[in-house]
Amino acid sequence: SESIIPPAWQRRSLSMQAASLIVSSPDPLEALKGVSQNLPSVAHSLSNIQISESFEDLAETATDLAAKVGAVSPGWGDAAFGFYVNSREVNIERPSFNVFQLLNVLREEDAILRNLEVSVRPALKIAAHVL
Repeated sequence: SESIIPPAWQRRSLSMQAASLIVSSPDPLEALKGVSQNLPSVAHSLSNIQISESFEDLAETATDLAAKVGAVSPGWGDAAFGFYVNSREVNIERPSFNVFQLLNVLREEDAILRNLEVSVRPALKIAAHVL
């Protein structure tokens, strides 16, 4: 039986092929969800996608820009890497990723939004009566 995992030489461009598929999809969010949740089972299909030269040029330009602004993380090759919640960086690089740190940031952001809602609600009620 044929393996569904493509050989190493075909996996080199897998991230670019996945990005190309997602960008060209009529519903990019659904395509991203499908690829990210089913990568092992879609890897073989992704490896058959041809990447356009313009897409490769765009990726190279983005990588060069990331290197210029210092967004390239040591040990991760040329990949720019960062995870942010409302401009707050959450360090998710291995091995130091702490899911509890992420949960704390999300809880803090939720509390900020709830406080904002409580403080703005009276003004919204007044504005609704005036209009």
